[in-house]
Amino acid sequence: MSLRYLFPCPQCGNEFELVSKQAGQQLVCAKCGSPTVAPKLGSLRQLETLGQEANISANSGSGGLRNLLFVCGLGLAILAGIGGYFLYQYAESKITEFDVNKTMDTFDVWADDQPPSVVAQ
Repeated sequence: MSLRYLFPCPQCGNEFELVSKQAGQQLVCAKCGSPTVAPKLGSLRQLETLGQEANISANSGSGGLRNLLFVCGLGLAILAGIGGYFLYQYAESKITEFDVNKTMDTFDVWADDQPPSVVAQ
């Protein structure tokens, strides 16, 4: 968490609320519209402080919900992987070996037993 500072506008005296991340950045006064540059970090620390900046992070507020969704998604991915593995095993068990030479020999025997009119079709 970073500190918040009060910085007065050089033109009208309207006070900006700044955090240390804004040091040295170009600002525009909301009251008079004049552009000004926020003081550098060393000068900023000499200004009046307002306290701590609220720590807004990706997990604040809904951290429990985000964690729950992550765990559910991870669980579904694991279940899908396990299901895919078993589907692969099942499909592999249904594959029969195919021996081309034996099949051709069987066809040749069948073809030899057929009359010429059946084989020519």
